[in-house]
This record gives sequence, C-alpha cells and structure tokens, in this order.
Amino acid sequence: MEIRLKLDRMNPGMFFAALGTLELLSQQGPNIYSHFEGDGNLVDFIVSSEQAIALPDLKSLSVEALPFYDPSTAPVLVNGMLLDWWLDAYKEESVKSLKLWAGLTTPRAMLRNYQSLMPREFNKDALNFNVTTKTKSAFNFDTRASRDPGVVGYSQKDAGEKSVLYPYTEFLFAIGMQNFRPQLKPLLYFTWARPILTSIAHAACRQSIPGLKSHGFQVTLHMVSQGLREVDAISEITAA
Repeated sequence: MEIRLKLDRMNPGMFFAALGTLELLSQQGPNIYSHFEGDGNLVDFIVSSEQAIALPDLKSLSVEALPFYDPSTAPVLVNGMLLDWWLDAYKEESVKSLKLWAGLTTPRAMLRNYQSLMPREFNKDALNFNVTTKTKSAFNFDTRASRDPGVVGYSQKDAGEKSVLYPYTEFLFAIGMQNFRPQLKPLLYFTWARPILTSIAHAACRQSIPGLKSHGFQVTLHMVSQGLREVDAISEITAA
C-alpha cells in the first residue's frame, strides 16, 4: 500500500510537513518506506508499506501539554508522540524562528489552533497541503505565506489583519521537526529518490547519502516586521 502527497520540495514548510506525515504513518508499524519521486521542484512524496496504512484525522488527534517549569514553552504529546524540538539548538539566535510559540501563545495552543482551522471533513486519501485560512501564529517557513511588508505590500500588523496560513502544513511541520532535524549554519535539508526506512530517513534529510540520489537545499532567512524571520531564498546545493 502507498500514500502519495504532492508538494514543492523547495518549500521547506511543505517538505517538513511531508516528513511529519511520514512520522505519523510510521507509528502504525515497522517497515515503512519513503522517497521523493520527480525531477523538478514539484514532486510526489511516497510512503509505502506491505501493511495497510492510513493517515489519521489530524483534526481529532490528542494534543496535551506536559508539566514543565515554563508553561509557555512546555513540551506536548501529539497522539502519544513527544514534541520538544524547540527546547534545544533551535533556541539559538541564528534560527530563532524555529519555535513552537509566539508571544503569549503556547505550543499546545498553537497546535490546537491549527486543528480548529482544518476543514470539518478530512479526506484521508487525499491530504491537501493547499488548504488555506488566516490566523496570527505560524512558523514562517511556508514560502506561500509571507508577512514581509515588502512582499505583501503593507504591514498586516499595523492593519490589524491576520496572515494567510495553511493549517495542515503548519500542524504536520511541527511533527516533522521532532525527528527530521535540518542541518544548521547554514540551514540545509535533503530529499532522497530511493525508498528507505524511516529510521534512515531521519539521517537522509540532513545530508547527502551516496546511492539515494539525494538533492540538497539551502535556506536563507531574513528579518521581517514584528521581530520575525521568514524564508528569503532557497537554492539547490547538490545532487548525488
């Protein structure tokens, strides 16, 4: 059985959302394989297994905060999976935008907000990363949703407007970041064209691995208004 997701692999938000999908599917049993199919930027991410696998209804997954000395950054359990990636290297100033809280919004609140913005009816056979809505809290890694006044044409903060957001992408991005950590300084991530187990994919997303037909991408961030960083440019760096 296989599940296919269409995405732009030069959009880091969609890339890590696809890996979040893989992480959820890998909870359903061993021997889950994945790879990227296609030569351009628009590719299929394929997750396959000999057993039956199905993406759960993301809107109904349990999201609970764990006891923590700082409730505003407390780790969470999503469907029993621990998420706490924002408490380590991503706290550094150079990648400060990689976090799961914003202002007074906690990690649990952010994830539950994304769930509330998802459509009521969830099609398990055709997850669509293009579902869009508007809200205030986002990771700023989805290149389709910019808060930069130079891109939007005005300050959304000054206008009191919410920003465009893709709730499935944001929710799955948070899950994908737990075990699929991009290389930092510079920020790099890699796709692979040959099917591999999830345990190997955890490493393949960080580096070019001979024999996997890896493609690497470097992300450049820049400061926008409201003290936030977002993606400025993405360039392909290698093919092996």
